[in-house]
Amino acid sequence: MRRNETPNEWASTAWQQEEALVKTSDSTHIPNAEIAIALAQLGFAVLALHHPISTGQRRECSCFKLSKCAHLGKHPRYAKGTLENGAHSATTNPDVIRSWWVIWPDANIGIATGRDHGLLVLDIDPRHGGVGTLADLQAKLGPLPQTVECLTGGGGRHLYFKHPEHNVKGSLGTGVDVQSDGVLVVAHGSLHASGKEYCWEDSSAPECMAMSELPEAWKKELFSSDWERDEGEDKVDRDDRDDGDINPIPTNPSSVVNVVPVVPINQADAMPGWNEDRVIGMTVPKSAGQHDRKTNDFARGVKFNLGIQDITKAHPLFKRWWALARPHCQEKDEDAAWSKVCRAFRLARIPLGTTSAFPACVEAALKAPFPPFTDPQPGLKVKQLAGACREMARSVGGSFKLSCHQVARAFNVSAQAAWDWFRLLEDQRIVKCVERGRRGVGGHGAAKFEYIGTDLQPQVEVQASRTPLLPTGRTKPHHLAAVTEILADRASERQEVQRG
Repeated sequence: MRRNETPNEWASTAWQQEEALVKTSDSTHIPNAEIAIALAQLGFAVLALHHPISTGQRRECSCFKLSKCAHLGKHPRYAKGTLENGAHSATTNPDVIRSWWVIWPDANIGIATGRDHGLLVLDIDPRHGGVGTLADLQAKLGPLPQTVECLTGGGGRHLYFKHPEHNVKGSLGTGVDVQSDGVLVVAHGSLHASGKEYCWEDSSAPECMAMSELPEAWKKELFSSDWERDEGEDKVDRDDRDDGDINPIPTNPSSVVNVVPVVPINQADAMPGWNEDRVIGMTVPKSAGQHDRKTNDFARGVKFNLGIQDITKAHPLFKRWWALARPHCQEKDEDAAWSKVCRAFRLARIPLGTTSAFPACVEAALKAPFPPFTDPQPGLKVKQLAGACREMARSVGGSFKLSCHQVARAFNVSAQAAWDWFRLLEDQRIVKCVERGRRGVGGHGAAKFEYIGTDLQPQVEVQASRTPLLPTGRTKPHHLAAVTEILADRASERQEVQRG
């Protein structure tokens, strides 16, 4: 039976989305697909990016980070087999490009830069002094020739040049970045967070003008050996810059680090079978497209697998990891990379080597009273799912993502049965779906839920959000002991709340 024949909104929405994909499978009516294919025909290697979403008062990224995304609308999407490695997956194949925009019709467009693509882009950002820096560079090195130019939605400029076939530095000064190997730029036709579009400068579009080569003086400046010694930043710029939001937390200059005594990591706090070498071995990126995911993995391993609760104590371990990870990281500055690890450490919820806290939540649901249901009373597994949703909300401290495939695997039922259970939980006002999922492979396009049952105590939720749930579906004994301890703590908390 077709799901849109049920009165549930979820079903009808899912089928409408699927039918819309079928109707647009030739990309005929997808503007950004046409632009991306046209760029590929001009020789640019393109890829699909996330895009800004308007929420009325502000714009959020289409990725799971929403308003917290630091690269809103500027980072790559993921598609198994065709778009797995960021800018390194860029292509000129129109069939592959078309398949991406059939999945994400509103996706922004990225263009890969670097020696392999014959493209180098000077990124001029006026908000960070790029106009003045460019004027100083031209006074020193001579004027730049006319070339292909794109005006960014944020008021900046992208100047396209032929790649000089040499390793180049990543910056020429404040507000003038050099986009080259392993990097991308947002292309014409894309939407900026400000609501404005990226567009070719009228007289400098690629249809009107060929890309120019950089003058020799500019090439010599790009090849400067100072970059190798100073990790991609001009020394004067590093000393004089206003760090603002990019200042690492905690800061990493030697004058500050020396104040904090280096405390050796207590290996007794680590999970059995885990040590520093194993965490580093599992989290060093092997290619440029893995840097963000592996940074998050490293933070998870430090926090849970090694049992380090103070991130400053992990700084010596970070330096070991960074020495191996730097060649494959888009971020070449050690301070900025440390800042990313610190942010990932604060957000980490589950140990390295696991993919979800849901199996532990399913088991935890059996150790506590089930959420209250109105008539008719469901079966035991539905009650356990409701309890697991409550534990998920507690473990992440708010809304959580969960798919029918995850539920089906945990309870050994079909995805259709799991879907029906979610409908029942919505009808019973135990959960509320705040973001509909996308049908497909489990783990991709999972729906986002909020737990709205009356038995979720705020006092318990705050404490539980700080307590990592360990996976117990394919468990080891120490995992079960940890979950048992967590459940005992929560039971005592509930008793205190009830007495209060």
